[in-house]
Amino acid sequence: MASPSFYDILDRIKPDLLIYDVFQPWAAEAAASRKIPTVCYGITGAASMAFAHYLLRHRTTSGFPFPEICMRPDELKNLRKNYENVNLDQRIAILRAMELSTKICLINTSREIEGKYIDYISEKLGNTAVPIGSLIRVQEKKGGKEEDVEMMKWLDGKQKHSTLYLSFGSEYYLSREEIQEIAKGLELISSANFIWVIRFSAGEETPLEEALPNGFLERVKGRGIIVEIT
Repeated sequence: MASPSFYDILDRIKPDLLIYDVFQPWAAEAAASRKIPTVCYGITGAASMAFAHYLLRHRTTSGFPFPEICMRPDELKNLRKNYENVNLDQRIAILRAMELSTKICLINTSREIEGKYIDYISEKLGNTAVPIGSLIRVQEKKGGKEEDVEMMKWLDGKQKHSTLYLSFGSEYYLSREEIQEIAKGLELISSANFIWVIRFSAGEETPLEEALPNGFLERVKGRGIIVEIT
């Protein structure tokens, strides 16, 4: 519905460049029709962008070259159900939005984390995929919070590639069962160090110790840090 107004904006300001994401595929079409260079910005990271491109192009996940990026049978069932509601024109538009990018494609990631997926996207799109780093950065700032400084010191004492960061974003709250399962995985299966952000919904007054397995915090002391957010 915003498309006509967007055309008017392009005609009025005549930008030198349009940076867009795939959720507005018509934006890239509009700019391309006016000879305005466009650059796609992948906000979700390289692995998910590569997976989505393969799925939309091949209409299946079978044969995707990175088996570690996969979906459970129930997830595939729901995906197929949702996929049926996306018509061919919409699928083509999303693909074209990725492929209209001029020479480069910006991705919200880093090569150290997703190097092989970045290379895959570059190959498939025919453009250079440029990682621009995470939009959210953990960094020590002069005069920052004491706990932030301590966390950076803790990370500095760990070996490279030895620490997991777990966060499920600002809109999802883990259930008690999910917290318990993740904690068991961190303690019993993974030997990695970790920083785990646990977010409780507003008004919930569950003590962190009660949400976690009994004695968990003591057993992972020195190996893991839990950041509680309400």
